[in-house]
Parts: sequence; structure tokens; C-alpha cells
Amino acid sequence: MAPKSASLYRARGQHRSAGRNYHSRVSTIPITGLFMVAGGRTLGREIVELLQAEFCDPQKLNEWSENGHAAALLLAAKENNNRLVNQLLSHLGVSHTKRFSADEIDYYHLLDTYASAGLRSPLKELFPAGVVQYVGIGVLVFEQGNRFFASFVVPNEAAAECEILPGDELVSANGLPYKPIASFRGLGGRTVSLQFRREANGSITECQVRPTILRPAKMLAAASSASARVVPVRSKAIGYYKPWSLAGDRYWKLLVTTLLGPLQSCEALVLDLRGSIGGASPDFAEFFIGRSPELNLSGASKLKRTINPHWRKRTIVLVDGTTRSGNEILAFALQRAGVLTVGSKTSGEVAAAKPFLLCDRSLLLIATHRVTVDGNILEGIGVKPDVEIHRQTAYSAGKDEQLSVALGLAAE
Repeated sequence: MAPKSASLYRARGQHRSAGRNYHSRVSTIPITGLFMVAGGRTLGREIVELLQAEFCDPQKLNEWSENGHAAALLLAAKENNNRLVNQLLSHLGVSHTKRFSADEIDYYHLLDTYASAGLRSPLKELFPAGVVQYVGIGVLVFEQGNRFFASFVVPNEAAAECEILPGDELVSANGLPYKPIASFRGLGGRTVSLQFRREANGSITECQVRPTILRPAKMLAAASSASARVVPVRSKAIGYYKPWSLAGDRYWKLLVTTLLGPLQSCEALVLDLRGSIGGASPDFAEFFIGRSPELNLSGASKLKRTINPHWRKRTIVLVDGTTRSGNEILAFALQRAGVLTVGSKTSGEVAAAKPFLLCDRSLLLIATHRVTVDGNILEGIGVKPDVEIHRQTAYSAGKDEQLSVALGLAAE
């Protein structure tokens, strides 16, 4: 749902000193809490001043300003042209520097994932009881040629129940052009006529969908659990797991308990790092490739306990251009240790960043530090998989050649 009006924007002098209390360990590519800035300046001036104070590369920022991009951003922000604002920010050439509006799904997912506990009280002025939420149908989308397509469908949510598949073009909702947030705002629990197209230039299918109030962190955790399944491949049991987020202990513990629980008897695993919000910590790799010992305890009670458990079976990692941030570092670490990676090159978005809530309630990410991984630069480069499989998502009708190849390799 749309955020309520708020007066929580604080002066720079206040939020800078308080910022240390907003640090959260949930992000490996650290987005260290949400910082609020004063609403007395224009939006464009606010963005430029934050860049001057926080951006990781002052020299590049000076060049960007000298090339007229700062002046152009002031005008674009005045006209509330977010597409142009982000186009101008992209000329800085560093990831994690972007503005998100309340009309984007990522706005809510980032707020809920990276807002630290110290911000739950201020968020009460934006959302009911401070709980980040929006009305939607449980589908992640990408825009191509002014059309929206489903990239990933959240299990057990409204889009899945409507049998929307990855690759479907989302055409309209209640007769109006489809928009990821605006199409369902204020319509939670009501029936919406959703039109979609499965094939290029094909016929339009209409279904009745009932959007619900989605709480991102809760939804992503539930989707991660629901992703776990056993796939029979050539008489072998192959486990599949997709962590929809790895930004925090909650999601990591869920992964470990799933692999050591429902998927424990599988002979191999396909770990799907595509389409996740990211956030994996470098030490997560230890679970798969670490050499520290695993201890199994047993006693008179006949209850067994494992300390420092590991997944020692064959693992295939799925990546593509939606694999980003901490998940790229995890993929890099696993690949370097000999774990086979399949798919297409990762996004190359590996910079440390902070989020700022702006005076108009939009969200601004700013890259504050460049990151190297054991001396290797992944920013702007990404991780090239061992087995490259191109995937054309638009109009794919849910077909996933990358996954099919990964399952086959896992069964070898």
C-alpha cells in the first residue's frame, strides 16, 4: 500500500551522528541502515548534496558534475523524472547508486530488508504499525520496450494461483495498462481482471486475481521455503533450493535447516542464486566448501546433535544477470573452490552502499565504498559461469534451460 504522509525527515547534523546506531549486520554488501534528510531543500539539491557527502569516488563525482550531469539531475528531479534521474546517476559508473520510488517493488523490498531495528519507530509514520507492506500479486517483473514481463513468480501467491509464468507479458489490470504497484494499490482482497500474453504477438488471456497485502521479508522467507523440492533426474534425487533473499541470519538459517532437513537425502543440490535480493555473507561459503570439522554428538538419551554442519554433496550454482551484490561474492567463492556454476554472467553490482529516505519519501542508494574480493574486482565485471547458457526470459512460457542443464549436471 502507499506510504502515509510523514514528517520524519531530519536534519543532516542529526542523522549523521545517529547513523551508527542504525547499522545492521544483515547485509554483506553493507547497506548500513536508513538515513533521513531534511525536506527544506529541493529534491535534486538533496540528492546532489548527499552524493557530495557520501559517494565513494570524489574524483569521478567531480567529473560527473563538470560534464553537466549534476545540473541535468536538478532539472530531472524538479520534473520528477525518475527514469532520467537514474540514467544520470548511472553515468557515475558505480553500482548501488540509484533512486527508487514508491511505485516500484524494489522500494518496499529494500526498505523491509535493510531498515534496521532502530528505524521501526520512524517507519510507523510511513506504514501501519511501522510494518513495510504493499498490495500486490507476488511477481517480480522487468521492463523491456515499455512492456512489463514476469521474471520470477512467488510460490503460493496470487500470480502463481492465476498460473502466471516467468516470461509472461503483463498487459493490463482492470482495463488499464499494467503497473507493478499502481495497478493494485488500494485493491487488497478485491478481484482484479488481469490480462497477460504468453507468446509474442499472441492472444491475450484474462484471469481473475485477488491481490493481497504483502510483507516483503515474510513473503521472501515463505517463498524460499516453498522453493525446496526434490527433482528425479536419471534415477537420482536432485535437490533444488532458491533463497529469495540471503540478507540476514533468518534466511541463512532457513537455507541450512532446509538442506539438512527436507533435502538431506538428496544426492546433489542445485542452488539457485538468480532473482534474489542478495545480501549473502562471505562466510556462508563455509557451509559448502569449508574444511572445519563437523561434529556429531550422541549420548545415553539417544538424541543426536550436529555441531558446525556442512553440505558435502555435489552442488551446482545457478547464476545470471539478476544475481547481484553479496550473492555474487558467494558465487565467486564457491566457483573458486571448484563448485560448478551454470547460467549467464552475474550483474557486476558489488559496491558497499547506504540508503537514504529523501524528502519526497523516495529511496536513494549511494555507493559509499568500492569492494574487492581477495584482491579481485567484481564490480562492473561480474562472475562468468563455468557453463554458459543463454536464457531469453520474455515470452519463454516458464521454460528454463539454465535450470534444466544444471539439474542434468547435478545428476552426473
